[in-house]
Amino acid sequence: MGRKSLYLLIAGVFVAYYIYIPLPDNVEEPGRIMWMNTYMKTFTHLATFIELLGLNHYMVIFGFFMSFDEVPPTSDENVTVTETQFNNIPVRVYVPKRKSEALRRGLFYIHGGGWCLGSAALRHYDLLSRWTAERLDAVVISTK
Repeated sequence: MGRKSLYLLIAGVFVAYYIYIPLPDNVEEPGRIMWMNTYMKTFTHLATFIELLGLNHYMVIFGFFMSFDEVPPTSDENVTVTETQFNNIPVRVYVPKRKSEALRRGLFYIHGGGWCLGSAALRHYDLLSRWTAERLDAVVISTK
């Protein structure tokens, strides 16, 4: 019984060490930030391990993991979303549905990722583009 308790304690300490990150006191949702950090850290370590085994390149593996977070271009009651190409570059266009009296502003959104990771289809980039198009009453073009 004592040996199992010791192993459980050691495993608990390692899990707590892996999950915990020190955060400032004024953070609204520290548990959510810790969860996202653990999520990203796990995929980073897994991609590094797979690359060390020689199975594939780190960025290819990480891109594969990120592809599970992509959403289709669906329109809603506030924004029309279409996929198209500008000079053979795939983009998503977000157009607000409310009527505009004057010409709309346009916003060209280039997400981070160093041209090797991520796309406009990622859930967070899609939500940001929808929110921006609706709030600013602007056409948002997001690179894919």
